[in-house]
Amino acid sequence: MKKNVSTRCLRVDSQKTTTVALEPEYWDMLDAILKDVGLTLGKFARALKAKHPDGHLTSLIRIYITKHYYDAYQASLVSFSRENASAADGLEKSIAFQSHTNGQIGGQAPLPSYQPIEW
Repeated sequence: MKKNVSTRCLRVDSQKTTTVALEPEYWDMLDAILKDVGLTLGKFARALKAKHPDGHLTSLIRIYITKHYYDAYQASLVSFSRENASAADGLEKSIAFQSHTNGQIGGQAPLPSYQPIEW
């Protein structure tokens, strides 16, 4: 199976050029992050290598991107839970009502069960 990656060359220090190979989705996410924070790829890579000198740059970039979006996801959950604390009370009452009426609301058929998305 051929991997779908693209490479970019960058200078991490004044003496050495390195190549980073990432999937297009990672490049898209990294480009968005760098645009938001106002950094070039070179400056970002130098800062990352300075903080983690023994790490493999491609791995460090993947970890950084994953952590960036995971942290944003966690922050959105905290914000969502704070904003919807009162909505949870309404949801609990709705669930209690549905279980009392065997999942039927206003004579309608029971609500479908949740089906996770298969990747």
